[in-house]
Amino acid sequence: MPERIQRSRAKGWRLPVGATIVDRSSRWGNPFIIRPRLATRPDDKHGAGETIPGRWVYDVINTDTGEQRRTGDTRAYAHQFATQKYEEETLYYRLEHGQIDLEPLRGRDLACWCPTADPETGRTLACHADVLLEYAAHPDPLQLARDRKAGRNPKQYHH
Repeated sequence: MPERIQRSRAKGWRLPVGATIVDRSSRWGNPFIIRPRLATRPDDKHGAGETIPGRWVYDVINTDTGEQRRTGDTRAYAHQFATQKYEEETLYYRLEHGQIDLEPLRGRDLACWCPTADPETGRTLACHADVLLEYAAHPDPLQLARDRKAGRNPKQYHH
């Protein structure tokens, strides 16, 4: 059964034979990036607050539009949000307009830079490669996208 693989720059690491890269360097890449930053305390006088040491928040940025959204305090939620936006906005649009072909992904392992688990909690992290695996395995990816858009066959992004 095909699976998601985390790419690595570690010495000696090689992409497994038969796997396909689906990161942003490919036509299947997710334009929603996750950017961690230190949390800040609000400052009523100047509008910018002081940073809170060791406390991170995560923004998701659409590199196609520049739109930025603060998604919350956990890496897991940021990954869920970016993955959900990829499916609902990017993948749906590309399938609907014939801009993406998932056939080359069918039956293959997919490789992305997203970590498979949060290093702090060990929780599985969502990645758009998971969505691509599901859609590539479906007999009619466009119909699946339309069903999801209409609220049928909803995807759960909890891990």
